[in-house]
Amino acid sequence: MPKALIYIFSLFLWANLVAQQSASMDLVVQGVDSMSARNFGASVELLTEAKSVAEENSNYRNVYLAENNIGLNYFMMMDYAEAMDHYSTAYSIATEHLPDKDHMIVLNNIAILYTKKDEYDQAESYLKRIYDMAVKQQDSFRQVAYSINLAQASLEQGKTQQAVTYLDQAEAMQYENLQLNLDIQVTRARTLFLQGETEQAYSLATGALYELDLERDQYNNERTSTLTLLSDIALSRGKYDQALSYFSKDRLGEIDLEMELEVLSKKTEIYQQMMDYRKLSQVQDTLLIRTEELNNAINANLYEANKVKFEVAAYQKALEDEKYLADQQRRRYIMVILFSVLLLLATIWALYNSRISARRGKQLLTQQQEIHQLELEKQKAEVTLAQNQLRESLMQQQLEQEQLKVEIDSRNRKLSARALYSSERNQLIRSIIQELELSMTGSGSRQKVDKSIKELRSMLRTEDDWESFTQHFEEVNPGFLSRLKTKHPDLNANDIRFISYLYMNLNLKEIAVIFNITPETCRKRKERIAKKLNLSASAQLYDYLYTI
Repeated sequence: MPKALIYIFSLFLWANLVAQQSASMDLVVQGVDSMSARNFGASVELLTEAKSVAEENSNYRNVYLAENNIGLNYFMMMDYAEAMDHYSTAYSIATEHLPDKDHMIVLNNIAILYTKKDEYDQAESYLKRIYDMAVKQQDSFRQVAYSINLAQASLEQGKTQQAVTYLDQAEAMQYENLQLNLDIQVTRARTLFLQGETEQAYSLATGALYELDLERDQYNNERTSTLTLLSDIALSRGKYDQALSYFSKDRLGEIDLEMELEVLSKKTEIYQQMMDYRKLSQVQDTLLIRTEELNNAINANLYEANKVKFEVAAYQKALEDEKYLADQQRRRYIMVILFSVLLLLATIWALYNSRISARRGKQLLTQQQEIHQLELEKQKAEVTLAQNQLRESLMQQQLEQEQLKVEIDSRNRKLSARALYSSERNQLIRSIIQELELSMTGSGSRQKVDKSIKELRSMLRTEDDWESFTQHFEEVNPGFLSRLKTKHPDLNANDIRFISYLYMNLNLKEIAVIFNITPETCRKRKERIAKKLNLSASAQLYDYLYTI
């Protein structure tokens, strides 16, 4: 082949490759735009197509971007397990083919997932890796940001001195950024408060709140977090009215549902210490309603995620079918060409021997071709019909399985809300009994108080509630408890009860409320149960339960 033709052919291949890479990037951009508009189904389909195009051209960066953004879609739909799968795939691609800067993005996403599951030790390990990469790249912004994140993760684990170290590192960078400096100030105030330095904590938090009020439209969640800290400080001083004043509507502004639940829980704590049981009951009712709204939103998101997965699976199947048909058509063209060449040779040979024999042979060959073509078309139609029937059957089975999973998750969440409400009700009754016992004076008054205490104690629900809960749990998750007891007979009743709540996807804070223990005690109990189940780490407990 002449050199000029070789050059032109190479130029054509290069231009085609560039066009395909540009096409995959355009699909990624369109997918991200759809995700921003919360059109998750369209976003995942676009990103899946972008990944397919990028894989054909070995464009690892676009494959990585597609996988990471698919994971982000599922994260926004609260399907954290599916999000983790895609993040892990994106991280594997980044470690093999991309620079450290891309590692940091997906590692940060994984760390956020672990904080959502209250597994702050795991989150801290990933944040530390990102911080080390930022130091290696001399990226001052990320060094400060991840020092703050590490300090916050340390505080969640009760490691106040370690949090101080991270905050000192962040301040030493002297990075001029309003949001980062406010985060340092608020986190420092929270650390001082946990260390008992109330006055210093109050001074720092008040200063931060003043700055946040100036930027009211930008940092609403940060303002709410600061107001919660100031409320904790006021509560520690016994200033209940001041603690409540921080949660007034004009001070909070617009907050999301999860932040509203935290505020309602804090109000419950304040009213309980004030022994204002009427308002306490009102706040608890509101908390229960908002919790139900959050559960409904989570269920809706999970349903949407399952729907998206089903649609993407169908879309991937369609892409595979199109590719298969294209391959078949290409083979058919080749066969037709070969057959035509053979036919031409046979015709020439027949004409050479005898024009009459050639004519008869040609007529016979034409008839055979028509019969063969009809048979091929019939077989193709039968195969296509069978494939369509099988595909429809598989899709129907997948849809039924996903609907059953959503229904079970919904029932578990309703059961969780019911268990939490019963626990908080019992806790409220116990606190009232304690207050009545302390206030008993005089024989006549004592008889009345004793009678009231007896009535209140009769209202406590313990074993009956647990038996009722077990009955409903077995209806939603048939056979789970019996398989658990058979596989691990050394588990006691409290261990089985703890595992049941964990299996329903309650976090440690919610389980601590039900057992009337501290979150730290709840975490230790989780570690102890993991050891009983012969697991190397408590983080593996949740995944293990779903294998039983």
